[in-house]
Amino acid sequence: MSCSCSKMCYEQIFITKSKRVFHLPLNWRSAYLNYLFTGIIGIFLFPSLSHAEIWKFEPRITLQERYDDNFKLESTAHDPVFESLLRGVVSFSRLSPTTKVEGRVHAKLSTQSKDNRHLTFSAQKNFELSQWQLDGFFRQDTTIRTSKDDQNVDEDSEQVADDVDEGQAQLELRRTTIRLKPKFTHHLSERTTLGIAYLFTDVSYKDNVASSGLFDYDQNGIAASIIRNLSERDKLTTILGLSRYRSMNEINTVADGVAFTVGYRRLLTEKMIVSMAVGLRRSIISSDDADSEENTFVVNMRLIRKFTRGRVSIEGVKDTQPTGSGGLIEKMQLKLNLKYQFKERLSGLINLKGFERKSIGRLSSNKSYFLTVTSSLRWNLNRRWSTEGGYNFRKREQVDSANDAYGNAVFVSLIYAK
Repeated sequence: MSCSCSKMCYEQIFITKSKRVFHLPLNWRSAYLNYLFTGIIGIFLFPSLSHAEIWKFEPRITLQERYDDNFKLESTAHDPVFESLLRGVVSFSRLSPTTKVEGRVHAKLSTQSKDNRHLTFSAQKNFELSQWQLDGFFRQDTTIRTSKDDQNVDEDSEQVADDVDEGQAQLELRRTTIRLKPKFTHHLSERTTLGIAYLFTDVSYKDNVASSGLFDYDQNGIAASIIRNLSERDKLTTILGLSRYRSMNEINTVADGVAFTVGYRRLLTEKMIVSMAVGLRRSIISSDDADSEENTFVVNMRLIRKFTRGRVSIEGVKDTQPTGSGGLIEKMQLKLNLKYQFKERLSGLINLKGFERKSIGRLSSNKSYFLTVTSSLRWNLNRRWSTEGGYNFRKREQVDSANDAYGNAVFVSLIYAK
């Protein structure tokens, strides 16, 4: 939570169920996490600087003009807007016999919203029978995203982290997201692998106001896994995970969770992969005014099919997810991604994402639906330059509320990729 006393922002962090609370300066915490994230990345990159000649960089620049009839997805009267975007992406990678480093740096300038930037990073170190891996994600953006940054990302769309505020935030607040995931795996045999991973997530909002309904939060989790290769085409995975979610809202919500899932992956053909995971998650939610327990079935299904001229992927997920709304939500989501090469220079793309989200615990009555569909055509002018035009539709419905809204947008882009 925040206050204006002495121009210093503070937050309340709930530590134990005995309602003990202590305060940390919000500005100090955000700065500390930023420095920590940069330092960890530096530790992994520094040993490779002397081998700069083997680094690979791939820049990409997009200039886009966009017309949107409901930019903030408002349910009240609003005006259409014209938006100019300049988006830059640099992908980098380094590969050696024992190490692998890769990532993407993304920045966006807009005439209608504040600039956005994010960094995705992954580093691996291989030993004879084991492997260390660190995945990192850092993003500074605004809550008015609603898939605008992801709409024309084709084969890389699966690498984009989900927006926890998607479809619900109508105020433009500055947001910082940090995610770190160190992981260790060890091969017991040719077919059996053990793994353990730790996941840390921190989300904070700058210049927040009470009416936004958004609160800073963090989540810590640990997961142990056993992977068994049944054959060259079949893989079985079991995962046991523990997590703790803390929201810095007015009632200091804490949610402890334990989850167990079993997954199966099958390579049907050289161009088709199917996978499915099912399990159960139990959440114990505590706050200053009430306690509750929730059981959620976890389902994750995925199909990837490659064709001579294209690729299609379908994914369905049902699970709980931390949010900035002050608690956990139960989310059912469906994604469809279709890319097709009509001719040598002409390709088409369809992205569809729809989900139902329902707050659990003290806000169990809140339920909403969100749908976004994007279609586009791209024409390659030459090996490096291309043009793109498309349409984007977004719709939000909230049960027992008059805040339903929808938006339409058309856009044209000029793209340079090395």
